[in-house]
Amino acid sequence: MRNHSLCRLALLLGLSLASSPLFAASLTTPLSPNNGNRGVMFDLMVGANDLRITGFDIFTSTTNATVYELYLKSGTWVGSGTTSSAWTLMSSTTTAGNGLSTLGFIDTQDFTLSAYSTYAIYLTVTDALEGISYTDGTAVGLVLANNSDLVIYEGAGSTYPFGGTVSPRNFTGAIYYEMVPEPDTGAAVLFTGMLGFLGLRRRRALRQAEHRAAMAPIRG
Repeated sequence: MRNHSLCRLALLLGLSLASSPLFAASLTTPLSPNNGNRGVMFDLMVGANDLRITGFDIFTSTTNATVYELYLKSGTWVGSGTTSSAWTLMSSTTTAGNGLSTLGFIDTQDFTLSAYSTYAIYLTVTDALEGISYTDGTAVGLVLANNSDLVIYEGAGSTYPFGGTVSPRNFTGAIYYEMVPEPDTGAAVLFTGMLGFLGLRRRRALRQAEHRAAMAPIRG
């Protein structure tokens, strides 16, 4: 029974290590939209952990369903606001907005940002009759919102696609993300040691069984 309990404990520990938990969180900017355009560009600075971006809350000009595209660039958007080749399309999704007064969630395809890195985000609608609402800013590059995981900076409004920018303009909404933790090294060592211990006990039991068989009297 003791061996079965140890095996079960090792299995549970192994499963927990194989599926490291993700910690869901969000960062929200001041919510007072007073302007808008087809899209918005802004920089992010990632903290000490890799982050998986999972979606955005935004204000929209209408409640119509439309296509939202999200582009990503390593480094700042400044100097690349009209250079489409500098950006990578990460997500294209169709959803209905909630209008000017209520935040609506844009469920983008997940993507990962590396720790201690700067990235530029370009979130935009493709329909000329739709738009994203944002707020007039103070200066490009000023901190707009931050926590221990992420910093959002003031950026620019943008026409689609990469047609031109107007600044300073602030992304107004929230970014949802999951923090991907480092593996628990201590738990991994414990798991490895437990497997070795169980293997040693099994080999010892086999040797004892072989010895008993060899010493048993031969019956004819």
